[in-house]
Amino acid sequence: MPTPSLLTLLYMHLPLRALEQTLHLLLNLSLERSLAKGCLCL
Repeated sequence: MPTPSLLTLLYMHLPLRALEQTLHLLLNLSLERSLAKGCLCL
């Protein structure tokens, strides 16, 4: 198990653009899931 400090260093070395793209991808996936659930409810 890596310590939080090592994880923080790892995240700091990640390119900001890649991190941003990952966040957008996760947001899009969660939005699509909530939309699909909403359609199923209707």
